[in-house]
Amino acid sequence: MENKDIEALLPFYINGTLGEIESAQVQKAVAQSAALRSEVEALRLIKTNMQANAPKNAAAELGLARLMRDIEADALPTPANDTARAPFRISPLFGGAMAAMVALAFYAGTAISPDKLEYIQASGEDYTAVLTVRFQPEVTQQAAAATLLEHGLEVVGGPSARGFYRLLPLEDCDMDSLAEILRAESLVFEFVETPQ
Repeated sequence: MENKDIEALLPFYINGTLGEIESAQVQKAVAQSAALRSEVEALRLIKTNMQANAPKNAAAELGLARLMRDIEADALPTPANDTARAPFRISPLFGGAMAAMVALAFYAGTAISPDKLEYIQASGEDYTAVLTVRFQPEVTQQAAAATLLEHGLEVVGGPSARGFYRLLPLEDCDMDSLAEILRAESLVFEFVETPQ
């Protein structure tokens, strides 16, 4: 099993919802990788914090804090012999961080509706004015985070099975104009769609 597959299973490993075989595979990979051990520690901290105090936007705030921690770690110089600290691309780490945030959000009040097979916020929040985006496969997490901060956007969903994220503007704005601005950021975004 590849590291990116292991990273996708880490939230479920932390929550104790993996089967015996998958759990053993994850345990073995974590024992062999400093990067995966660091990821497990971060996920455990997130879980502990979310369970201790579950404010309305806990998942988003903790996810952003974790993302910023990872960006700062990427900015540090990497010793030539330390492959565990080599920079990750958006696909494994940023996607893994967002997947972990969505999976752990279940503890903070997210439920699945069996009729519609989609996530429904138990808190009743309705993010109707969101953009659907997909990041370029080679964009760095630092570039993605900087672009989100620059345009005042918050990740409120994703990644989907096809790599789509839902972004919520932090202030009222013309969604069509914002979408055009983001489409111009072609080094960061592969796809941008306005709400239907």
